[in-house]
Amino acid sequence: AVPGSPVDPRCRGTNLLIKEGAALIENAQDVIDGLKSFDTPKIVAEEPQGFANENEIEFDEQAIESHRDKIINLLSTSPINVDELIRQCELSAMVVSTVMLELELAGRVERYPGNQFALVA
Repeated sequence: AVPGSPVDPRCRGTNLLIKEGAALIENAQDVIDGLKSFDTPKIVAEEPQGFANENEIEFDEQAIESHRDKIINLLSTSPINVDELIRQCELSAMVVSTVMLELELAGRVERYPGNQFALVA
């Protein structure tokens, strides 16, 4: 870094580098010598974050059974986006997704692009 005038705003960067103790680097050995002054960081392996335990996820079969008809009544032969379906029936995404999967596997609804569903005619 070449020092510049302290009143010239264009020289702030180089002057700051010199002020902070910038080192002259001419080759790879200069880099290695400069790194020796730093403490080597200790690498600590973190516990991998996995999926939630089955005990942490509450699966409410009664809610699914009791709301299945409500969801079916909101469906028609015109496709509806699953997010809109969730808003209209005011149920959790898990309940609606589970009911839609059951209906799809039973052949009662058909899935369309854009995560849309419609009753099979």
